[in-house]
Amino acid sequence: MKSIRNIFSVTILLAVALAFTGCQGEEPDLFEKSAAERLNEIAKDYTAVLAESEAGWIMEYYPTTATMIPQAWVTSCSLTSTRTVLLRLV
Repeated sequence: MKSIRNIFSVTILLAVALAFTGCQGEEPDLFEKSAAERLNEIAKDYTAVLAESEAGWIMEYYPTTATMIPQAWVTSCSLTSTRTVLLRLV
């Protein structure tokens, strides 16, 4: 009975020691801004780059399914100020 009490006491002591060592504090921030703020900035930058091209962009689209032979669709794309994409087959 004494050995069971010793094992139980040692187990409780180890659990308490692990609980206190696991809560050391927070890590320092690696970036000045949060992830959401950084993603929003990048999205604005990409939108500006895509929208400023007056001629638009050329996109090659390869739809594939199990029953379809892969073929390319070449389209001309342009981004409007309302953030919609206009597609025209070339």
